[in-house]
Amino acid sequence: MSLNWREIEAVLAEIPLAGSQIQQIRQPDFSSLILELYRPEGRYSLYISLSQNATRIHRLTQKIETTVPLQRFAQLLRSRLKNARITSAAQIGSERIIKLEMTRSQADMVLWIRLWNNAANILLTDPEGKIIDAYFRRPGRGEISGGTFSPDLAVRNGSGKEYAIRDFPGAGDLNSRIAAYYSSTERTTETGNLKQRLEKKLAQMEAALRIAMEAAQDRTGGEQEIERYRQTGNLIMSNIHTVSPGQRRLTVEDFYRGNETVSIELDPALTPEKNAERYYNKARKLERKLNLAREEIESTERELADVLAKLDALKTEEDTGALRRMLKSVDNRAKKVETGEKDRLPGMAFQSGGFTILVGRTARENDELLRDHVRGNDYWLHSRDTPGAYVFVKSIKGKSIPLEVLLDAGNLALHYSKARSSGRCDLYYTQVKYLRRVKNGKPGLVIPTQEKNLSIEHEESRLRRLLEST
Repeated sequence: MSLNWREIEAVLAEIPLAGSQIQQIRQPDFSSLILELYRPEGRYSLYISLSQNATRIHRLTQKIETTVPLQRFAQLLRSRLKNARITSAAQIGSERIIKLEMTRSQADMVLWIRLWNNAANILLTDPEGKIIDAYFRRPGRGEISGGTFSPDLAVRNGSGKEYAIRDFPGAGDLNSRIAAYYSSTERTTETGNLKQRLEKKLAQMEAALRIAMEAAQDRTGGEQEIERYRQTGNLIMSNIHTVSPGQRRLTVEDFYRGNETVSIELDPALTPEKNAERYYNKARKLERKLNLAREEIESTERELADVLAKLDALKTEEDTGALRRMLKSVDNRAKKVETGEKDRLPGMAFQSGGFTILVGRTARENDELLRDHVRGNDYWLHSRDTPGAYVFVKSIKGKSIPLEVLLDAGNLALHYSKARSSGRCDLYYTQVKYLRRVKNGKPGLVIPTQEKNLSIEHEESRLRRLLEST
């Protein structure tokens, strides 16, 4: 419920507005304003709320968080009223209208505060009532720049009606008790609204993540097919001397299956080596899909755990600030999903022996990979004493990284560095958990610890194979 005119009268009687200097103007949200005031006895803040069913004015007794950028009217007040002195403060009759007269550099202005429940507003005018601007511009009432404001009490039914000053609970003067009452009421309401919005959004996210998890799991389980493609390539290479030009099928003994006879389809337009490579490529392509599905499952599991943790924390969280931050985080994540940003992998991805190698070619890509796409047990490689890309090798649980995979990653680090023209470079490598971010440093800038050295020379065939795997 909004303050009645009797309560406003009593509130103003406790605040020495006349003679106060305006030091700052703040706007916490879209329906309130704070005047930070100074008197020789000390500083205090005047809070004005234009919220329906909670229109009021009182001295502020606790900090209010700012949740919106400074809006047009507040910016105007800062330019016109900062350091102005309030020369008089008066309530207009038995109305919920307050008139603050003020002066700055010999320029006089009036701030009108109307606390009507359904038509609350704050207007800045010159002494003759010409409107400079209004908190809410209402053309129908003439409350726009250039209009004229005059508190016409005749249009208010019930003006002068007797009201009682409610017994607000708590300790202290009326201002303190009113501030505490509305703060508690609005905090409870806001907390409930925030929780309701968060619960709905998090439930939607949970359902979407579970669907994504099932879809990714459906794309796994092709290890046997991958291995069979490799075996077929090996069988062609082992019997290459028996293949004639233009041959469409090759019948051989399969030493992987107890020497049973198998027939292998060939492309008559390709050489035997190219036919074998065709099967190797099928294996690599399927392996890439499998690794991407596994990475998606791992990423989705982390996101799902985070959503479930937020839902659990929601049961006991009562801090509105924490709830707002949580809602902002959830909204940002949903926005990324809508724009496809979440699925966009920064940099480049390569496949090597079942492992995924990620390459960040710019500071932004390096930073994104470090923040969102690699974990502590993954490996990081970088050219020593030479500018170059960050190269990461994604770890696989229960498997150590083979030397061939490390050499592949090293060739990519050389290829995407300033040392490329020399054909060789020294690298250092370590696990991501041993990288330390530089405080106040550029995005992606890290200092490695527990690093090891690796000397790399350019290998054309190795690099070509990697570049063809993307």
